[in-house]
Amino acid sequence: MFFSMMKYINLLLILMLSCGMTCFSQSTSGKMNGYDYVDLRLPSGTLWATCNVGATSSTECGNYYAWGETKPKNTYTYETYKWVDQNKKGMYDIPLFTKYCRDEKYGVVDNKDMLEDSDDAATATWGKKWRMPTYEEQRELIDNCTWKYVENYKGSKVSGYLGTSKKNKKTIFLPCCGHYGRSGFEDEILGFYWAKNKGRNMDLFLPEPDDSYYSIDSDTGSGYAVFHGQSVRAVVVK
Repeated sequence: MFFSMMKYINLLLILMLSCGMTCFSQSTSGKMNGYDYVDLRLPSGTLWATCNVGATSSTECGNYYAWGETKPKNTYTYETYKWVDQNKKGMYDIPLFTKYCRDEKYGVVDNKDMLEDSDDAATATWGKKWRMPTYEEQRELIDNCTWKYVENYKGSKVSGYLGTSKKNKKTIFLPCCGHYGRSGFEDEILGFYWAKNKGRNMDLFLPEPDDSYYSIDSDTGSGYAVFHGQSVRAVVVK
């Protein structure tokens, strides 16, 4: 009787440990540089990470980055933003950009609006095979999955959007993690994911009360808010 009970307890422990490792996971297809990706059979062949940069599971928010910066920090304002000159002010008394600028009213013109690899948080953190997605890749992800807003995803107490591939039914979960701005942490029930293009986001909003449509979209965003600390979900293209 004693040994039967011990076998039962051991089985429960194994199941609990297994659940602890996989309950918060989503579909996975392989690894690149030690980080999991999922193949959703997107037209471009783009593979998406299964968790945010800086996270260890799909339900963690991970790190927050200003656009064009590769390390998280404590304060996200223009005064702490890497690519401005604090000694030179332009319109609305905003510091002038020293990089990634197309208009001389806002800074030194270099006509760059796509992040260089050295300024890509995903590449800097996970290695050169990984990078931040482009606006077009975010749009492709949205259009080629069906989306459902999920509260308390798999008992994690985290809400977000679960996307299911229209091609192979594999899934990707994007948690709503809020962002950091001048006032500190804001909009914790929403989600904001940087694109590699300047001023572009993938935004996660709460669904409409009648649940008539999901509220996940890839927008032009706000170019002036590049100093905001937002989430990064990386991609890899083999």
